[in-house]
Amino acid sequence: MAQFNPTHFWPREAGRGTSVTLPGQPRSPLVDVVCISEGMTIARSRFSPDQDHNDDIQRPPGQLLLAFNLTGEMTIRTPDAEHVISRGAGWAIRPGEAAFRRIVPKGTACANIVLSLTLAALPDHLRSALQRAFPRSGVFHRLGLPVPGRADLATLFDGLDTPSALIRKEGQCLALIGHALEELDKDAPKVRGGADPKLLVARARSILAERLGERIVLSDLARSLGVSHVTLNRAFRLETGRSVFEHLRAMRLEKAAHLIGETDRSLIKIAFECGFSSPSHLSKAWRDLHGASPRAWRKSRQSGQLS
Repeated sequence: MAQFNPTHFWPREAGRGTSVTLPGQPRSPLVDVVCISEGMTIARSRFSPDQDHNDDIQRPPGQLLLAFNLTGEMTIRTPDAEHVISRGAGWAIRPGEAAFRRIVPKGTACANIVLSLTLAALPDHLRSALQRAFPRSGVFHRLGLPVPGRADLATLFDGLDTPSALIRKEGQCLALIGHALEELDKDAPKVRGGADPKLLVARARSILAERLGERIVLSDLARSLGVSHVTLNRAFRLETGRSVFEHLRAMRLEKAAHLIGETDRSLIKIAFECGFSSPSHLSKAWRDLHGASPRAWRKSRQSGQLS
C-alpha cells in the first residue's frame, strides 16, 4: 500500500503538464496532471483492472476537489464514512485533515478526472464562494447531475499551452466550479423536479454535443439527468425558448453548417455524423432553415456569395 501527497507530482507553471505513475505501482495507475492556473490543477487517472489499487492519500489543508467518474468505480474511505464514486457521477469534496484511502479492486477498470482547488491561491471572489459552499472539511457531496461530456473534459489534456488555449481551459474549469456551486447553493432558483434549469440545460447540452451523431431518446436523456422528460423540456423552453429536440436539431444544423462550409466531406457522411437519419432528412431540415439545398449553399459559399 502506498501513501502519498498528490501535490508532490504537480507542475507549478500554468499550462505545464506531466504524466506520472504512482509510488510502488510502476505500471498503473497512470496520472496526467495539468496546472491550469495558480491554485487550480486538474488530473486524469486511469486504473488498470489487472491489480488492486489501494492507496492512502494525504491532501494539504485548504483544498477542495471536484471529482468526475468517467468509467468504472472507486471507493473513498475516510475515518467516518465510505463513498463509492461511480456511474459517471460528479462529486464535490472537501477532504478532512486525515488521510483517506482510495480503493479500486482488481478486475475493475476505472478512470476519473479530479479538479483540485487550493483555496489560499485562488482569487478572493472564488475563494469566498467556495468557502461559503464548504464551511467545514470532511464533506463529500454527490452532485445530482452527471459530468459534462467526455469530449469536453478530454480537451483539458490536449497539450496546448498557447495563451488562448490556457484561457479556454481555465474557462472550462470555472464552468465546472460554477455548475457545482449552483447545485450546492440552497438559495438558487429551482423548477419542479428539484433541478436548477440553467444547470440542467447546460449539462444536457454537454451530453447532446457529445452524442450529436447518435439516436437520442428523450426519456433516456432525462433519466440520466435525474429528472422527468416533462421537467427537462420545461427547463429547455424556459432557458432557450425551444423544446429539447428543437434545440438538438439546431445544434445538429450548426455542426452541419461548419462541415458543409469548411470541409469537402460528402453530404452523406455529414448527415450521419450530425445525427440525421439520411441525407434527405438533412436536406429537408436545411431547406427549411436556409431556403436552399446543402449542395447549393456550399457552392454559393465557396464562390463567395455567402459570408
